[in-house]
Amino acid sequence: MLEELRELGFSWIKIKEMLGVSRWTIHRRVEQYGFHHLPDEELDEIVRGFISDHGRTTGQGYVEGYIKTLGLRIQRKRLRESMARVDPQNTSLRWGVVVSRRTYQVPWPNSLWHLYGHHALIRWNIVVHGGIDGFSRRIITSYL
Repeated sequence: MLEELRELGFSWIKIKEMLGVSRWTIHRRVEQYGFHHLPDEELDEIVRGFISDHGRTTGQGYVEGYIKTLGLRIQRKRLRESMARVDPQNTSLRWGVVVSRRTYQVPWPNSLWHLYGHHALIRWNIVVHGGIDGFSRRIITSYL
């Protein structure tokens, strides 16, 4: 039944709501029956093709976006494992690629503030917001 609902395009969350069970029940059944839309071998072929077309240092985000454009839903863990199987020597190389950040200068305090929000715990009504002064890098505001 779960596999049929997935083939019809329903998300696991929608299936959970339709069946009136918890997400953990769905998760256990998926693990128990080993549901995977795409076998590892086919996933490896897709990843191998994308990496060969777009370069060896193509990151997980690009590959994940490509797989989504194909209409597939793959867990990040499976994607990382596939990339490690397909291109093991360059997996460590991709870790070394550092995103360069711009440096800037601010003329005086309070002329630039950075505002941040952390919503990962919103399920439990915990949201954190903060503000940092761009000149002194001091915490200006913090709200929980």
